[in-house]
Amino acid sequence: LVDSLLEQANYCISAPLAESGAYTLMVDCNIFMGLDTMVPVPSNLYVIEKCTQKKISAHAINEFLKKEYINIFRDMSSSDFKNFLEKDILTYTKGAVEKNFEKVILTFGWSLKPSILKKKSFDLEHGI
Repeated sequence: LVDSLLEQANYCISAPLAESGAYTLMVDCNIFMGLDTMVPVPSNLYVIEKCTQKKISAHAINEFLKKEYINIFRDMSSSDFKNFLEKDILTYTKGAVEKNFEKVILTFGWSLKPSILKKKSFDLEHGI
């Protein structure tokens, strides 16, 4: 494997990104290797529904995040994706910036859309 990667061969692996009680989020990656580094490049995302073993495309999620300049490996963690699988909201935080995305179920699979979380209103008369 290492020899083939050093020879610039393309190698693909599948690995789980996150798991909840009902779903497993899987990623297919192309692995590229330099002299002292290995770079996984996500090529496909999909969800496995545990009770039916149905494979649901989530490729549109990766494409959506790329348009937002979010890399699923560099900028997200498995706990971010686990929360997404459990709550249908994916939260991205970098510094003081927080973005929320909501799961969308389409005929071809899962995608994301921007989500505006409702902020709690603060009543000055009753809050003090």
